[in-house]
Amino acid sequence: MKSRFLSRKIVILISISIFIVLILSMVFFINKSKSPVYIGFSGGMTGPLSSLGIEARNAFELKVKEFNESGGINGHMIETVILDDKNSPDTFHENIAFFDSQGIKIVVGPIISSMASAAKEEADHIILLSGSVASDVLIDIDDYFFRTTSSTLEQPKALITFLTDTNHYDSLPTVTIVYDSRNASYVNEWRAYFREHYSGDIINQFDVGSEDSMTEEGIINQLIDTPSDVLILLTPSLVTASFAQLIKLKDLAIDPIGISWAMTNDLIANGGSAVEGMKFIHVYYENGLSHENPDFVAKYTTAFGESPSFISGFYYECTGFLLESMIRSDSLDIDDVKQSLLDLEYKVINDTINLNAYGDRKQEFIMYELKDGSYEPLNH
Repeated sequence: MKSRFLSRKIVILISISIFIVLILSMVFFINKSKSPVYIGFSGGMTGPLSSLGIEARNAFELKVKEFNESGGINGHMIETVILDDKNSPDTFHENIAFFDSQGIKIVVGPIISSMASAAKEEADHIILLSGSVASDVLIDIDDYFFRTTSSTLEQPKALITFLTDTNHYDSLPTVTIVYDSRNASYVNEWRAYFREHYSGDIINQFDVGSEDSMTEEGIINQLIDTPSDVLILLTPSLVTASFAQLIKLKDLAIDPIGISWAMTNDLIANGGSAVEGMKFIHVYYENGLSHENPDFVAKYTTAFGESPSFISGFYYECTGFLLESMIRSDSLDIDDVKQSLLDLEYKVINDTINLNAYGDRKQEFIMYELKDGSYEPLNH
């Protein structure tokens, strides 16, 4: 009698176990059978400005991986399609045509502001989200282009405030500007604003981005012949590092000032001690720069074997902002995702991302000084 009771109990327990296994298998199968969500990435990953695109792509992939480990987009795994646009508008248009042909309607990119006009042409039918395009070509337009960085003009404003502050300079310093015309939209808007609003003397301007540009050493020799107090470098990291090295080599009495565009890993690797003490214009974060946050540094370094730069921080945050918007969206139709992007207030490492009605963001820019490999705020 006792034996039969135990046998029935064992049968019941086995039946319950089989039922649980079947239920779990069905849940797993349903989740696995959900179709993936495809998101594109278009950035310049070859050529002279490639460090920005590569580091942006790395941060994009890292954030996508984290979301997939947490269930993706409402149970749908995220698949990425990554294309190199070579920082060429023509190639960018080709990439968008490919995404269209594959039914991919949400793309992270482009990376640099010289691609702004190309993005504007494509933003009538596909969502484009950039963490770094600052050009005013795209400001206050109701389309499908969104950006999680401020307009170009906030940067020269911050520098003019710094240069006219008597705590830093006894009188208005004379200025020479070196710029890279390969990012024409950005540098042209920047220089035009600075020329119009700066009351001091602009001694000279040199382009290093065209085939017939003067060499970097030739520009330094011009600075020796016609001195300036400040050298504004609207240039990427390798060019900025090269000028810093030449200034140190020639023992030139000039204050070099760079921009966030140059604040990649290449700057410190190639500039060495020559970039120590340099000043830079960058976004203000109350609790420190996002790409210097210890948790993010650890994640990024583990994944890619190098420390993140400012562009890595920008794209880690903007990708998270996009994916969270997609999760909260009523559907993945681009109009619903657009509304979700406009509605969301997304907490990032040291800030909150929220956009205005046109998909633009306003941030404060301040001056930083590079000290012992870390960027320290100067006027906050």
